[in-house]
Amino acid sequence: MKKSFGILLIMIKPDYQCVGYFKLFLLLAVISGCTPSVTMTVEVTETDVITPTEPVEEIVTNPLIGQLLSEAEEAFDRNYLTTPVEDNAYSRYLQVLSLDPGNIKAEQGIANIVDRYLDWAIVNARNDNIRKATDYLNKAKSIDNTHPGIPSITSLITDSQNRKSVSFPLNSSDLIAGNQLILEQLHEVAKEIQNLKATVVIKAATDTLGRWIYQQLNQTSDNRVSATFEYHPSPHIILKY
Repeated sequence: MKKSFGILLIMIKPDYQCVGYFKLFLLLAVISGCTPSVTMTVEVTETDVITPTEPVEEIVTNPLIGQLLSEAEEAFDRNYLTTPVEDNAYSRYLQVLSLDPGNIKAEQGIANIVDRYLDWAIVNARNDNIRKATDYLNKAKSIDNTHPGIPSITSLITDSQNRKSVSFPLNSSDLIAGNQLILEQLHEVAKEIQNLKATVVIKAATDTLGRWIYQQLNQTSDNRVSATFEYHPSPHIILKY
């Protein structure tokens, strides 16, 4: 009859010396004719325990918000900023903010509307369209009267109101022919630009004619002429001073 005995081995940390003693003990047991019965207990650390992760809360987005943002962008691209009443970008952005206060896209969209109105105010002020410039400025202020660009644009409109201007009509036939008569006229205009220290608006039927007029003014002027170009069927030059 074979003898048996049990061995209880508890291993908490790896110890190579203990492993050696264990092997020797098993060898002696075999030699003595005993059948060893080994029970091993392994310590489980906290790092071995798999803990369930916290469930991630799903963020639910109101589908109406996406629709309103899309419609607002389309209205903005058509320059329907605050009008017409039933179809404009501003009202849709406000609806988004009522559903989702602090929505970044809606806030940026409103800021873009203000910037566009101010851009239009600048262009019209420089073209002496004071009524339109003032109207666009007021629309921008009605949305955000703290915009940092408002004071400078207000001053620009005021300066435009106080500036004088003089217009020099150009004969279309002479202009197309580029004859001596038109060259002499442009030479006289260039002198007036220097004397008045004026800003220049060149109006012509084509971009090519406008560029040619600009080149002639520069060639007969001691200083480089600062000018803007606008399309107009009847060519003429406007000096603002």
